[in-house]
Amino acid sequence: MVGPLHDLRYALRQLRKSPGFTFATILTLALGIGANVAVFSVLDAAMLCSWPAKEPQRLVQILAKTPQATETLFSYADYRDLAGQSRSLRGVLAYSRHGEFLRAGTETVLTLDDVVSPNYFSVLGLELQLGHTYDTEYPVTGPSVIISDVLWHRFFNADPALVGRHIWLTNKSYTVIGIAPPGFRGLAKGVFTDLWIPATDESSSEQLAGRAFRDYELLGRLRAGATAEQARVEVGVIGRRLAEEYPAVDKARTIILVSEYDRLRQVMLPALVVMAPCGLVLLICCANVAGLILARSESRRREIAIRLAIGAGRLRLVRQLFTESAVLALAGAVAGLILALWSFRFQSALLPPIAAEVGLDLHLNLLVLAFTIVISVLAAIAFGLMPALQSTKCSVVSALKGKEGARGHSVHRFFARNALVLGEITISVVLLTASGLLTRSLLFSRNISLGFDKRKNLILFELTAGTDQKQQLSYLNRIQDRLTGLPGITRVSFARRALLSDSGGGATFPSAE
Repeated sequence: MVGPLHDLRYALRQLRKSPGFTFATILTLALGIGANVAVFSVLDAAMLCSWPAKEPQRLVQILAKTPQATETLFSYADYRDLAGQSRSLRGVLAYSRHGEFLRAGTETVLTLDDVVSPNYFSVLGLELQLGHTYDTEYPVTGPSVIISDVLWHRFFNADPALVGRHIWLTNKSYTVIGIAPPGFRGLAKGVFTDLWIPATDESSSEQLAGRAFRDYELLGRLRAGATAEQARVEVGVIGRRLAEEYPAVDKARTIILVSEYDRLRQVMLPALVVMAPCGLVLLICCANVAGLILARSESRRREIAIRLAIGAGRLRLVRQLFTESAVLALAGAVAGLILALWSFRFQSALLPPIAAEVGLDLHLNLLVLAFTIVISVLAAIAFGLMPALQSTKCSVVSALKGKEGARGHSVHRFFARNALVLGEITISVVLLTASGLLTRSLLFSRNISLGFDKRKNLILFELTAGTDQKQQLSYLNRIQDRLTGLPGITRVSFARRALLSDSGGGATFPSAE
């Protein structure tokens, strides 16, 4: 009984006999599979990956819905009410993204920090590699901070004695009480967090108690036995209660809850839309490879006819030919995976220049590996099965005599190849048309009026002016007066968020009625 191992050895011998065909086929598959793996890795890092926490399926995002839109920001007072009144949620955390200037020796760098509730790490279920979290008994006087593992290695040489020492952030001394676990860079996708500062140290008492200052995103963890639907009903009741108690700021504002399942379901359609063009590219590659295999099968008609004549069954030959396709698919998948991993290096070159560290965490994980295996198997079936079936439909007598056979048999033999070419051309026209429309839209967007003259010499710089609003205004006014007096400077203005800047966040201040 001839087994799969024999088929594999025979397939390798046959492919070694045709190095040009083997190289062209593997290269074609590598381009198609590599493009799909690269795009899927981006989607996984940007949309599909779960929260970086223990048991992320138990986490739920808390949002607010108004007649105008769905909002993600809450006040710290809202956080306290939800955390204190909810029974379905074991804990609720709050976090707000900000920036601080870190003074490390003679160097000053911009770092991104999250102003968080004290239970931030405990709700996520994360343990620090050094030090203590904010919700534990730790003797410290003055402001405190937890830094990321990356920042710890980059600026402090992974010194374990850093815990308990002071660092300077925006001309203010903070005590380092802990080092975050390796690999954890915050909850925001695409923005790497370097520091975590408790809200009680960073915000004024008015901001913590006031409900008009909305600057925090909320995340909750379900209790054991509680379902997302139960928590959804409960936070809805709490939201209506807050709207009745504080109509000036919470009127017509309802609180909703999004579970991990709901979040994945919402992003699935956009992910499929993005992956569809890549799937068509892979389909074109499979059509090319199938055409190459059909053309190569013409030179193997006599071999196949001899094997049929001496008693080999058609199913046995189909299995042998498909084994060769499987070997090609495996080699193409390995080459495509290497190509995709190599393309991750170009992420920094594609990102706009920015002082802080941003980007997606692109790496090989089990989901990306599983996706590679699945599309490789589908590709092998797509380009290997039909040529294998077609190649074994030959006339034994005609093939042994070296004749092409009757005209009807010739037309039937080349019908599959013509169908592949026609389908490939059709898909290529669709992709070229879509690419042309996208390019035209991008060129058109360059001519859209931005509301200001971008041709003039504009200089944009970032600064941090503390948290107190009165001190901020006084400081910025002094900076504006001093810059206006410099030679060559005509006008100076400042804003919380610059036009077309990289940050779309910011606190909201609803007007009271």
